[in-house]
Amino acid sequence: MTQTTAPQEDQPERRQKGALRLPVQKVIAARMIVKWLSAALVAIVLTMVFQWFADPTAPAEQQERVRALTWGPMAVALLATAPMAALDMARFSHSLVGPVVRLQRLVGELADGKAVPKVTFRKNDHWHDLAAEFNRLSAEVARLREFEAAHRAADPDDQLVEV
Repeated sequence: MTQTTAPQEDQPERRQKGALRLPVQKVIAARMIVKWLSAALVAIVLTMVFQWFADPTAPAEQQERVRALTWGPMAVALLATAPMAALDMARFSHSLVGPVVRLQRLVGELADGKAVPKVTFRKNDHWHDLAAEFNRLSAEVARLREFEAAHRAADPDDQLVEV
């Protein structure tokens, strides 16, 4: 049986900044780009249709002037929303995927026989109920390990069956 280590203090662990899981972030980034490009395409098509219906008989110079006044601000708005959307998706992915990555690491440590600290997530993270259930599981594993250690100490010749 592997040695257990003393549990750490009951403080929220700080996750590293940066990529959580590159494949997950690639999927999130691809979805964000597709949605942003779709919104941009819809805005462009609607603007073209509205401009054409607004005055289909207007001279070409007037239509160019209207396009310049319409498309410039629309391009700035579309370009300005891209970084905001990217930042929002990055924050959301960290609050969703980060806790799962942390729990995955802690489950591995628990399976390796190590004592793990009580799991607490940041306020804006998701999966708080999963952390509570993990804490229950971790406490039960610790209780069973103590029972096993006491049983081995009381009767070293009695072999427990490992499964």
